Amino acid sequence: MRFLLQYFEDFVLGHFFRSAQDILVACKAYTDGAQVGSLVRGGVQDVDEGDKSCSPTFKASLAGFIKTVIDAFKEIGVKDCDKFLYLAQRGTGVAPVVPANTANYFFS
Repeated sequence: MRFLLQYFEDFVLGHFFRSAQDILVACKAYTDGAQVGSLVRGGVQDVDEGDKSCSPTFKASLAGFIKTVIDAFKEIGVKDCDKFLYLAQRGTGVAPVVPANTANYFFS
C-alpha cells in the first residue's frame, strides 16, 4: 500500500483492543501445550491428530515475548492484562529484540 487509508490506525488499534483478551488466552493455551492453529474463539478445536503440541522453542519464545505484548496492550488501554504476566515465568527464552525505529513502523 502506498498510502494508508484514512482511519487505518484506529482500525488496527481497535482490532487489537477488542482481541487482546482472546490473544492472551491463546498465548496461555500455547504455553500449556495447545497445538498451533488449533484455537478458535472460546476454546481449543479438536484437531484429531494425536498428541501434537507446539515446540518447546515456540513456548519459550512466547513466554519471553509475553511481557512485551502485555505492555503494548496496556499502552492502548486494555485492562486486566497483568493477570497473564505469570506466563512470562514459564519459559526460559529471552524476549526478541525489536529495533526502536520499527516500534511504530505503520503509524509514523
